[in-house]
Amino acid sequence: DSKNRYAYAKDAKKKVGVEIRAMLVVKEHYEKQNWKVNDLSKKKGLGYDYVIKNKKGNIKMIEVKGLQKKSRVNLTINEVKFAKNTTDISVLAIVHDIKLEKRVGKWIGKKGVLKIIDPINLDESKLFPTQYSYDWITDSSSKN
Repeated sequence: DSKNRYAYAKDAKKKVGVEIRAMLVVKEHYEKQNWKVNDLSKKKGLGYDYVIKNKKGNIKMIEVKGLQKKSRVNLTINEVKFAKNTTDISVLAIVHDIKLEKRVGKWIGKKGVLKIIDPINLDESKLFPTQYSYDWITDSSSKN
C-alpha cells in the first residue's frame, strides 16, 4: 500500500540518525577496499554525497540513501540528472534496515544492509514523479 511504499523517517531527528548511519556504512565499505573517500554531502545540489578515488586514479561519485526498511528511494532532480549524465562513474549506495536507538535525546542509527548499484543505470520505467512545483505567482488566469 502507498503509505508503506517509502521507508523514510518522518521525524527530522530520526531522519538525521538514519542518514548519519547510512553515510558511515558506505564510507567504511569503500575505505575497506582502499578507496579514499571525500564527503561532499554538505554541498547542496551536486547529485552525489561522496567522491571516491582509488590508487589507480579511478574516480566514482556515490549517492547515499538511508532507509529504516527495504523500500523505494527518493531521488532529487539533481541526483537523477547527474546519474543520467555520468552513468559510468555514478553509484547509488542504499543502506536499508537501519535500526534506531535513542541516546541522550538523539536518535542513533545501528546496523543496516548495504546495497550498491554500480554503475547506477536508471531504468526510466522505475522512476516515478512524486512532487511538482507550481508557479502560482505568474499564473495569468488568477483573478487577484
